[in-house]
Amino acid sequence: MLNGAFGLALLSITSHAKVKISPFVATLAANPTFISGLFAWFIAQSMKVFLNFFVERKWDLRILFASGGMPSSHSALCTALTTSVAFCHGVADSLFPVCLGFSLIVMYDAIGVRRHAGMQAEESNSGLYSNFILEGGIEFGGRSSSSSRLHDAAE
Repeated sequence: MLNGAFGLALLSITSHAKVKISPFVATLAANPTFISGLFAWFIAQSMKVFLNFFVERKWDLRILFASGGMPSSHSALCTALTTSVAFCHGVADSLFPVCLGFSLIVMYDAIGVRRHAGMQAEESNSGLYSNFILEGGIEFGGRSSSSSRLHDAAE
């Protein structure tokens, strides 16, 4: 794992190709910590596409590159990076607490953002925001209509 099997495979494939890859890309491809984080992010994002298909009954590949939702690709990426650093360098290395702290901050912030977004959606759906102005300048009171784009009255 120290040599990076994925990086070696990439180098062997591209060594016979007309286009050579940059040393930077080759170094990243040979880094097991980078590869584990990339795979964790990709798996979490891919799961969102499949879960959305089971709920909506239609494929939406734009979700693959969108942020938000569950499972959290940010948390998956941070967890994979921290775990990989623990395996490759050990928990006694000074890099591990940095990764662990970074991961905890990202996950704590993600929980807070989700909580506040849920609270805001709850308030919005309960009718507390009753005065909106539609794009055409028409005032709209009550609950928002999902077919019209609403602006805050302060705009």
